[in-house]
Amino acid sequence: MYLSAHVHAYERTFAVLNGSLCASAEHCGPIHVVNGDAGDPPLQYHDLPARWTVQRHPGQPGYGELTVLNTTHLQYRQLEAATGFATDEFWLVKPSLSDTDAAEEDFLESIYWLAFASAMITGTCGFIKWVHEDGSKRRDEAVSHLRTEIAVLSGMPMKAAGSVREATRLIGGDAMGH
Repeated sequence: MYLSAHVHAYERTFAVLNGSLCASAEHCGPIHVVNGDAGDPPLQYHDLPARWTVQRHPGQPGYGELTVLNTTHLQYRQLEAATGFATDEFWLVKPSLSDTDAAEEDFLESIYWLAFASAMITGTCGFIKWVHEDGSKRRDEAVSHLRTEIAVLSGMPMKAAGSVREATRLIGGDAMGH
């Protein structure tokens, strides 16, 4: 079902697919409902309804009521604004699946949920790892900065960070005669 509005009238089509009407028992295409008949001024059609039009109520103010009965049944009613009288009503019924189709649908849905859960777990684990690594790095930097600040504020000589091997690597072994 496709719901739309704006034109100031009510109109409903048969189920249509690729410009062809569906047989009443088939569920081959959408039913289009245009419900804009609460607008002012009301639209008065000057042309005849199209061959796919089931109901058409120009110039008759009203509103739609959509009721979802359960997972397979949906009811739409077009009600007259002044009286609440139903001027149009139809049901959409989802066709029942065979046991094999239902089992395949349940299996595919399970696979989709499993893939979704796997993606969420992988993403969450990656995020936790990144936060932990970043936190460890920032903690080490914070401790180093804190030591420097304490040394500067206390007037004590700063302790060299790192090892002799690291210092040699940073300035190059040849510069130190190694």
